[in-house]
Amino acid sequence: MSRILVVAETDGSTVLQQTAAAISFAQATGAVFDLLAIGSELSTAAYESMGAARLLVADDPRLAKPLADRYAAVVADVFREGDYTHAVVTSTTFGRDILARAAGLLEAPMLSDVLAILDFEAGIHWSQMQMQSGTTGINTLRIYSPT
Repeated sequence: MSRILVVAETDGSTVLQQTAAAISFAQATGAVFDLLAIGSELSTAAYESMGAARLLVADDPRLAKPLADRYAAVVADVFREGDYTHAVVTSTTFGRDILARAAGLLEAPMLSDVLAILDFEAGIHWSQMQMQSGTTGINTLRIYSPT
């Protein structure tokens, strides 16, 4: 069964509105998901009732500024310890920067700008993405991941 870790986009102290898109994506999959907020003295009250099984908070003064290296290390550690199958972030520079680094730490593939996950097979994901290199359209990709 899939278990998703949604990484909240923060400015270091507040969970930002953009996080709602990542939460909506996780809800649409029907899988169990947890919400991870990273920062210092975080304000998470607005996200405590967003359907997440758990709200995880990594709160430390060293995380006050959203630096990709520090945040990615936290995401990778939580992902490993939580027995997650997928990590979801917003499709922003914040999200792409952190997820790319976390995927590297986890030695896992990364997909960006995913519109939908069409099917889950053991180790194979059928994803729908919008492509904009030359021609704009929606393509379905088959991604193999041995984990």
